[in-house]
Amino acid sequence: MSEGEQGETKKQVDAHLLAVGRCINQWAQLEMQLFAIFSAALATRDDFAAIIFYRDHAFRSKLKLTEEIVEAALSGPTDKSRWLKLCKQIGDGSEYRNRAAHFALWRQRHVTIGPEGVTENSDTGLRAAKTPQRLKRPREKDAHVDVPGLEASVRAAAALHHELAEFGRLLTAQDPHRLLRSATRRR
Repeated sequence: MSEGEQGETKKQVDAHLLAVGRCINQWAQLEMQLFAIFSAALATRDDFAAIIFYRDHAFRSKLKLTEEIVEAALSGPTDKSRWLKLCKQIGDGSEYRNRAAHFALWRQRHVTIGPEGVTENSDTGLRAAKTPQRLKRPREKDAHVDVPGLEASVRAAAALHHELAEFGRLLTAQDPHRLLRSATRRR
């Protein structure tokens, strides 16, 4: 590989890593907003709510738990319908974030065990590949994490974060004293 090609590959890797970082950060911001809504729906101290919310590390579990708690706290069918639609959008959007967070960004080597025995292929492209528990290639749709997709995921998470914040205001508007009660219980 020439120096020019190496420089271009480094730029691609740097751009890819930057996009992954932005994606994960934006989804972390969304998760913090999800926790704020969870805590408000419980109308309890944040530290008590955190014991429940953060018990499971999986984002999907936190989303499902929050979905159920908030749905129970909502009074009108319109609000419930809006909430469930928002939760579905968040769940759907989180799939790309999960690929970015849990898949290796590129491979140096790929080992395959087949009828001919063990073969090793060099692969330095910027394709995501989940570290296989069984030495198999990941499905194509699960494997690809690219910069445009990461940027789209960041935009989607930012928009969903904004919608969550708006929904949090709606939730506390149903019971204006909810935040006050929650704040007075914090120490």
